[in-house]
Amino acid sequence: MLSKIKVFSWIIGHDILPTYTNIAHIRQNFSTTCSRCKNSEETLLHALNEYPKNNKNKMVFQGKDDPAMVVWERAQTLSKDFRIFDLNDPTVIPLTPKCKGWKKPLKHFIKINFDAAALNGCVDYGVIARDVDGFVLTGSYSFAMKALDAVWAELEALTMGLNLASKLKVSKLIIESDNANLINIVKNRDKNVTILGRCVKKECMALRNFESVHFNWIDQSSNEAADLLCKLPIKNRCNLYFNLDYPLEIHIVIIRDAIK
Repeated sequence: MLSKIKVFSWIIGHDILPTYTNIAHIRQNFSTTCSRCKNSEETLLHALNEYPKNNKNKMVFQGKDDPAMVVWERAQTLSKDFRIFDLNDPTVIPLTPKCKGWKKPLKHFIKINFDAAALNGCVDYGVIARDVDGFVLTGSYSFAMKALDAVWAELEALTMGLNLASKLKVSKLIIESDNANLINIVKNRDKNVTILGRCVKKECMALRNFESVHFNWIDQSSNEAADLLCKLPIKNRCNLYFNLDYPLEIHIVIIRDAIK
């Protein structure tokens, strides 16, 4: 059912449709006489029973009409079922606010975020590794002039992230990307028989060098640092590997994530 129908049903069920009788409650000397029939007050039941297009069509094509109480009970049922915008009852689909943004890894873990962008025959990569306090340990950005599909570019960025982790000589990793397709393939690489799946499985053999590795899909706002990094190589026309002296362009993002 469309949301606008749900909202209208809630309005009907709570009798807050702007009929003349309801308007008269907040405006003095306002006439409640129906402007169409001129014979009775324009109440909710009068408006629903006399003028809905649906009822008009039923009368024209079927020669019958629903009683007013049937319409009223139907509206009340919809209101109870959907509870749209009702502060007294929980909504059917509760709005659970999600805390977006980069989250610090668990104790003893290093978190690696990577991203890649492929456009007009150029591929940009961005990888960054941070500790439990949110401080940068190492990272890199680079670019290559070649045509590549986005998910394949993300796979190459993942390989770069694993290489960075090997240089850090850490045992526990959390690897994050905003590419849901790649993360799903990585997690189900043993069942994936596609060419991409086989390549992912080959690259993931490097995971044997670590004690524990977790792969997470995150939204783009939680991968902001890596996203910014992969925009720098084409801008600066160079590749860069860095440790604590990370680029100023991501300084604000790093500090904001670290102080959360």
